[in-house]
Amino acid sequence: EMQRSLVGSEMCIRDRPMTMIMFDIDHFKQVNDIYGHVIGDRVLQQVTAVVRIVLTENDPQLILYRTGGEEFNILLPNYSLADSQTIVNQIFIAINHLTIQTGQGKLQLSISVGVSALAATDHSPIDFYKRVDRKLYQSKRRGRMTVTSDWSWKTKITKNGSRTSILMMKSVASGRRWLHADEGPGQA
Repeated sequence: EMQRSLVGSEMCIRDRPMTMIMFDIDHFKQVNDIYGHVIGDRVLQQVTAVVRIVLTENDPQLILYRTGGEEFNILLPNYSLADSQTIVNQIFIAINHLTIQTGQGKLQLSISVGVSALAATDHSPIDFYKRVDRKLYQSKRRGRMTVTSDWSWKTKITKNGSRTSILMMKSVASGRRWLHADEGPGQA
């Protein structure tokens, strides 16, 4: 369905902005392996419900697509990269604060996110999709629980015991490097 939306909108999006958000639930395979597929399904349902609430509160026309096991995409027609920041932040923070109760205790979730805007150099919708996918994988390589995009700011949530802090950091260069080389998940 998302491919149809991308291809169907290809002609009209050249004159208007479009942004895509792609996110993946971090370590989802471990969730299934440790807690079982019933809990894995509950995680997917809860993540979907939370994201739909964020989308409905911001723009009820936006659609959440599940494009893989634990991978999701959101197309934001008529949204520039800057316009998408609020939605990206709200989804990122909401999911990274989401806790699922299991028979073995609480399961804390996190997501890695890639965001990009349609570019004049995109020759096809797949060019756009691949760029967003690369951003997602950059977030994963940087330790997960990270947003990677074309903009020059970053949100990283770190867990310090029971306290959660949100760090907003500016990037002087390209906006793609948000973590120091020695930082990993949970470090600030």
